[in-house]
Amino acid sequence: MNIRVLVVDDDLFVRQSLQKILSGTPGISTAGFAENGTQALEIFTSEAVDLVLMDVQLPDMDGVSTAAEIHALEPEARVLMFSSRCDQNSLRKAIGAGASGYLLKDAEPGTLISAIHAAVSGGLFTDSVAASKTPSQGALQEGCE
Repeated sequence: MNIRVLVVDDDLFVRQSLQKILSGTPGISTAGFAENGTQALEIFTSEAVDLVLMDVQLPDMDGVSTAAEIHALEPEARVLMFSSRCDQNSLRKAIGAGASGYLLKDAEPGTLISAIHAAVSGGLFTDSVAASKTPSQGALQEGCE
């Protein structure tokens, strides 16, 4: 199975870096690139997308709001939030909006690939640094404020 990933991040360097990682990974390809939530919704509705890899902070509408919009369009959609910030509030909001996981931007490429596979398989992935348990269980590992 080829997993088609829509990458959403306002930072060109991050988008290009993710493109390099994803294109070099067998079984994963990119469905498109967006720099904001509006573009993400446009691409999501026009392309075959298996997973949306999205920054939490976006310029027009934040990633959590965009994830909620995506889930309103397609309740089974898989969204993996990708952030440089580790805080309980963002993590809880992301999972509450239907995100399939939360990953920090300083994660190793192998962790990113594992998170993509876990999310597409229907699992809930939280970065080991971001959380030791899902937010609904209420216990976050040290390092997240």
